Amino acid sequence: MAPAALWAALTVGLQLWAAGRAVPSQAVFMPYAPELGSSCRLPLKEYYDTKAQMCCSKCPPGFRIQTSCNRTSDTVCGSCESSTYTQLWNSVSACFSCNSRCSSDQVETQACTPKQNRICSCKPGWYCTLGRQEGCRLCMALRKCSPGFGVTKPGTATSDVVCAPCAPGTFSSTLSSTDTCRPHRICSSVAIPGTARMDAVCTSESPTLNVAQGPAPTRSQRMEPTPGPSVAPSTAPLPPMTPSPPSPPVEGLNTGNISLPIGKSPGGPFVLPPISESYQEPARGWTLYSILECR
Repeated sequence: MAPAALWAALTVGLQLWAAGRAVPSQAVFMPYAPELGSSCRLPLKEYYDTKAQMCCSKCPPGFRIQTSCNRTSDTVCGSCESSTYTQLWNSVSACFSCNSRCSSDQVETQACTPKQNRICSCKPGWYCTLGRQEGCRLCMALRKCSPGFGVTKPGTATSDVVCAPCAPGTFSSTLSSTDTCRPHRICSSVAIPGTARMDAVCTSESPTLNVAQGPAPTRSQRMEPTPGPSVAPSTAPLPPMTPSPPSPPVEGLNTGNISLPIGKSPGGPFVLPPISESYQEPARGWTLYSILECR
């Protein structure tokens, strides 16, 4: 190697060595003894070891102290084992155990890792009755209001539901932890009145038919007779009725005890003459025989 190249290599090596040995004026070597009457300069990441009487480094989250510091060497940290954790900078020799697995009425909102604990919360429809610093230890189901009762105060993550009877004019027909009392249906005609447990039932209305104006005659209407000439009742006295001897039976119409004679005419059977319009209906008690005798 040429002398010039050798001198260049030596120069670079000396510069690197000087840079590595250079220490800022305010840099603190670990471990170190604190000044009289003072504490460690960085309390978040340092701690005072009473045995070594030195300020030593803490272990970061997810680690714990594996070997404590002394006057010549700093703290040696080791990682947390399974199902254990450390969440902050620490000076503990063992990691903390994670919470037990969540029960069937809980959900895991945060998993257990070396840097964090497991957190369990109550499932929807449940609330916490025994809490812990993070999450819940024991959950219970929210109260369900019976029919006739409604929710007046909803349940929360830490409090139960409050139920109250439905006021007049309102009802609740469900078993629920969320339903409130609702007002009864308004009907123009009520078939079944509403109660605290049941809504009102309205009367169904039949459809209205449109009827054309001008009433049509129906069978139920009476037909008035057409006015005609009136016949005044006769006031002439009737002739006295005298019994006459029975006539011999002749060919004619038999009416029980009375036979109506039917004579013969040259052109055929004898026909009774028509009764005139002045004929008056006989009084009661007259017989057909008496009428014929009067004629």
